[in-house]
Amino acid sequence: MEAHLAASTPTAPATTNAKKRLKIVWKRMAIQLTFIFVHVALIKFAIPNIVWAIIGLAFWGTLVVLAAKSGRWVCSTFCWLGGIQDLFYGLAKKRVDFNPKISQAIVLAILFVWVPIAWAFHSEAITDMTESPIHNPLRSTESFLVQAGHFLVLMSVGLSVTILGARGACHYLCPFGMVVQTFRNRRLRARAKNQ
Repeated sequence: MEAHLAASTPTAPATTNAKKRLKIVWKRMAIQLTFIFVHVALIKFAIPNIVWAIIGLAFWGTLVVLAAKSGRWVCSTFCWLGGIQDLFYGLAKKRVDFNPKISQAIVLAILFVWVPIAWAFHSEAITDMTESPIHNPLRSTESFLVQAGHFLVLMSVGLSVTILGARGACHYLCPFGMVVQTFRNRRLRARAKNQ
């Protein structure tokens, strides 16, 4: 009997922690899904792409400034790419180890040059307003393939935990944390000079 109690005691806290973690994950997922729906709804409004680029820069710039002041709560609460990795947490196993600063810098560079290069080859895209506010993703084969592509990217990010570990895509590929840290370091240096 005592041996049975001794064996069962360590698993009780582990089970409680797992339940607490699962509850937090589902709360985060509810917030993240809300942001996905808002994001998709906004994309469907017919606004010139140049305006979306300005809105996107303002949005991400604001998030970087806020996160630099108060921490990376954006990553843990709002980011749906982090949320999909949380859902695959049970499969997480880190099989690689390399300097994330290099991969994050490459992703950041790609993000910065992607839109200008795309517009250079397709100049009408700057003022393109062809997207309808009411959009049926199954309306055409092309639209269906685009939606399937989005789904595959999302699943790839989720399954990346099997190679990169829990939240590995965030750690190795997402440049948001690197940019936030750069701004935070500047802020701390400025504060140290003023004191």
